[in-house]
Amino acid sequence: MSIVKAFIKAFEKKQERGWDKIYVFVDIHETVLYPTYELNGEKRFYASALMALQEMSNWDEISLGLYTCSYPEEIEEYLIFFEENGIVFEHVNTNKDEKNSKYGYFNDKPYFNVLLDDKAGFDPEHDWYDIYKYIIAK
Repeated sequence: MSIVKAFIKAFEKKQERGWDKIYVFVDIHETVLYPTYELNGEKRFYASALMALQEMSNWDEISLGLYTCSYPEEIEEYLIFFEENGIVFEHVNTNKDEKNSKYGYFNDKPYFNVLLDDKAGFDPEHDWYDIYKYIIAK
């Protein structure tokens, strides 16, 4: 449930500060999809990842971004694959909505409120279901 706390905190800040939306950036391999390490390999979602990402894609209060080290040609293929599955990523490794300010420099790191990445402690086997339950209850 710790990942849900990140969403709760982000939505609380959104409310406090009068933001229109929060930014959720998502890694692909070992986070959304089981790793294949082949460009044309089978793409299999972790349980509940598809449902959670579809719900987030349809919610105006969330803007999704990809956070990946995939090569540009791979990213294009993934974006098509995700869109065919009802998942829309508005950003890829950058967030052009957020400009540099006295509070942050975003040229080299995209601004996000929540990061879903296996290397950041995200557990795709369990966390997707918790996110899905939280999103549909909100």
